[in-house]
Amino acid sequence: MEQPKPVDGITQAPSDAPVQQTPAAAAPESGEVAQDIPGVQRRQLKVFLLVFFGIPYTVFLGWCFFLMAVLPDPTGGYEALIPIGSAVAMGGAAALLLLGGMATMRILQKKEGLLPPQLIMSVLRVVIALVPGIAIGAMVPFIISAEPRLWMTVIEPTSTVQMVAPVAVTFSVESAAEILMRRGVQPIAYHWDFDGDGVENELTVVPTATALYSRKNLYNVAVGIETNDGKPRKISYRLSIEKEVFQITPMQPIVDEPVKFSVAHMVDLPEEVKEVQWDFESDGTVDIVNSELEVVHTFVRTGPKMVSAVIIKQNQSQQKLEREIVVNNPAPLPFEVRIVSEPSILVSPPPFQTIFRIQTEEPIREVKWDFGDGEEREGERVGHTFTKKGNYMVTVNVKSGSGDIAKLTKLVRVVDQLNIPDLTFSGTPSVDLKSRIITGEVPLTLNLTPRSSLPLLEYHWEAPDATSVGSTETTLQAIYRRADTYTVVLLAEDASGHAMRLPLRVEVSPPAKQISILMEPEGGVAPLEVAFDASDTRIPNENIAGFEWYFGEETEGVGPKPGSAVMRYTYTKPGTYTVRLLARTSEGNVHEESRTIVVRPPLLDACFTASRIRGTAPLGVKFTMSCTTGTPAEIAWDFGDGASTDERDPIHSFDDPGIYTVKLDIKDANGNVSDATVTITVDAP
Repeated sequence: MEQPKPVDGITQAPSDAPVQQTPAAAAPESGEVAQDIPGVQRRQLKVFLLVFFGIPYTVFLGWCFFLMAVLPDPTGGYEALIPIGSAVAMGGAAALLLLGGMATMRILQKKEGLLPPQLIMSVLRVVIALVPGIAIGAMVPFIISAEPRLWMTVIEPTSTVQMVAPVAVTFSVESAAEILMRRGVQPIAYHWDFDGDGVENELTVVPTATALYSRKNLYNVAVGIETNDGKPRKISYRLSIEKEVFQITPMQPIVDEPVKFSVAHMVDLPEEVKEVQWDFESDGTVDIVNSELEVVHTFVRTGPKMVSAVIIKQNQSQQKLEREIVVNNPAPLPFEVRIVSEPSILVSPPPFQTIFRIQTEEPIREVKWDFGDGEEREGERVGHTFTKKGNYMVTVNVKSGSGDIAKLTKLVRVVDQLNIPDLTFSGTPSVDLKSRIITGEVPLTLNLTPRSSLPLLEYHWEAPDATSVGSTETTLQAIYRRADTYTVVLLAEDASGHAMRLPLRVEVSPPAKQISILMEPEGGVAPLEVAFDASDTRIPNENIAGFEWYFGEETEGVGPKPGSAVMRYTYTKPGTYTVRLLARTSEGNVHEESRTIVVRPPLLDACFTASRIRGTAPLGVKFTMSCTTGTPAEIAWDFGDGASTDERDPIHSFDDPGIYTVKLDIKDANGNVSDATVTITVDAP
């Protein structure tokens, strides 16, 4: 039979050929249901993918999102999850990448029978399903191990709402330092820019700093943290100050330290100001009235103070400013250090020459001075001249060898010159006002009080080189025990704040001759021990070889007591004694001086005790008068039962019941008398 010709590669069967049916095309037998085999396989595949891929994939994504939600953690509470979280995320991403590769290869292996669009869609479904998980798993280690956000806070004042300038604001980046240290990064220094101008205002080694803001404004505060890993960090903070009143220097007033108040920054034309009235005690009483825009006040008690200032202008308009300040005790310094100034009282007309130095036992690395007039200097001892009138807050930052920084301040007042045309001095020695010279011999004692008809003057003295100083308030009391030339300074101030510094030259010459006998004490009650001191003895042009002492109690045949310049002697009896001192020199000369000392008898005071004061008859009692003071010459006991004695410590027996008053009478050689009584109760047997 002729074979049919193929058409398009398909051979057609002849029409009379028998048609064979496949089993799938055969008619079903009775009672059988046709099964959709490919549909069952698809459902089984979906269940397999859901159980063995979908659920773990969902858990993995949830874990990644949880890690990214809690990390980086500024508190450090979840940082322990970083290693395990990074490992799981990277492992999951790798597993998904491997699974995606395997699925893609399987699709490409079965590309026969798939049209190109079907192949692309199959691969695209794999990509859409797996790429998000791979990307998230790859990003998680970088996100959760990143450094948490660092921030700055204001710790003082506690509320930053409606702050009033001038105000001292304390900033803190302690939390940022803790975050860095938890990650093994050690902060070294903090560079503070308090006004956002890019210029460093302060360098600290602690994560806190305090800035003074005197005007209202919006400030961009920044701090650069220098670390040991060489990667600096920068933190910013926006500070808003919406109101301003008078300035206070220092911003945190200290008790017994001068405080400067100023309204100069609030006045455009100073000549328009008639006067400023200040009330520092919030009692409604004006404490200071003047035309100056700056005043100085010292608070003598700690606590809150409501300070007010009323600015009265020439056109009689008024402006009242007030704010509460808190006067504190001095804050503790990181180490013992203080400022020493010459002169010690920093008030003067211009030009005012001063010397400042740091006094401390701590090793010092750096000392920086700011004199408040635009001049700065470094060094432990510096000099400076204030050429213009004003109140200057001198500030010094002292950095120790260990890196601690102590900040100290001193107020310098440069004021108008005060003239006192009728100034005189009372006291000794006399003062030559024309030459301003005081002269005298060693020991030279100054006891000077200034006098003037001008009212409301305050005086202070400075005598830095005196051997001893008793008073510097109004009256100067000072002693110079060495020959030399010295300077004392009188500082005078009036109620308007004008001042005068008057230096006086003190010329102390050696004594012509001085045999010194100092006694301590200079008198008292016998027995009396006295310390004698001849150390200040001076004999010009001669060398002292030794001393001989006569204490006034020497009896016939007893000579002087040779000894040193310092001797001790005890007077056992009352009396008036002449103490003589002989100073012998190597040149063979003898120089003599004497003093008188009075030794008084002890106070006569009768006193006695009884061995017992109550008992049954017969009662024996011992009386002791050891507590009696003075030197009794006569003793008389009256036992109250008719018996008496002159014994010192008698024993007496009370035979009959009763109450007896025992009396002791004593009398000394000078006729002084004293008595004492004790009651004895004798009960019936």
